[in-house]
Amino acid sequence: MKKLILMLIVIVLVGCASREPDFRSARWGMKKKQIIAIEGDPLEQHNDWLLRYVGHMNGKECDIEFVFVQNKLYHGAYFFVYKDNPYDVLPEYVELIRLLEKKYGTTTMDTVWTHSFSEKYKSNPDNWGISLITGKLISRCSWTTERTKIFLKPFRSGRIMKLAVVYITNPSCGIPSYLVLD
Repeated sequence: MKKLILMLIVIVLVGCASREPDFRSARWGMKKKQIIAIEGDPLEQHNDWLLRYVGHMNGKECDIEFVFVQNKLYHGAYFFVYKDNPYDVLPEYVELIRLLEKKYGTTTMDTVWTHSFSEKYKSNPDNWGISLITGKLISRCSWTTERTKIFLKPFRSGRIMKLAVVYITNPSCGIPSYLVLD
C-alpha cells in the first residue's frame, strides 16, 4: 500500500513538473510579481489588472499584455499594430494562422461578411484585405487546449488596424470585447 501511494505521489509530481506554460513562460493563476520576475519590469502597469511589455512574436515587434483577475493571471495577448500599411494585416494573419496551426492543430474559423454587396469582395481574395480594413469582413480563428483558449483576430482600433493573438484561461468566464464577432 505504501508503495502504491508513493508511486501515485511521484506520478502527480512528475506530471506537475512537466506541464507546459500557458502563455509565454507563465501559467494561469500566477501572481503579478511572479510575471515581473520572469518578464522583467513592464513598460506599463495599470493598477492590479494589467502588465504591458514590448516584445516579439514570430520575429515581429508587438505589444504583450498580461491581464489579472484578483491578482491571478487570467489571460495574455500579443498585439501587432499596422499604422503605416493596414493592408499588411492580411498576409500576417495568414502567416500566424499557419504558425498556430503547427502548434495547436487545425483552427476553427469564424467569418462574417457584414454587407449584402460584399459578394464581389468574397469571391476575390485580393479584396479581402480591404474588406477587413473597411469592416466588410470580420474574421476570427480559435483553438482550444486543455488549459487555454487561443484566439487570433484582426480588428480596427480607430483608424489603426491591429492583429490580436489572445490566450485565455480555459474555461473562461468571458471573451474580451475585441474578439466578439458582430
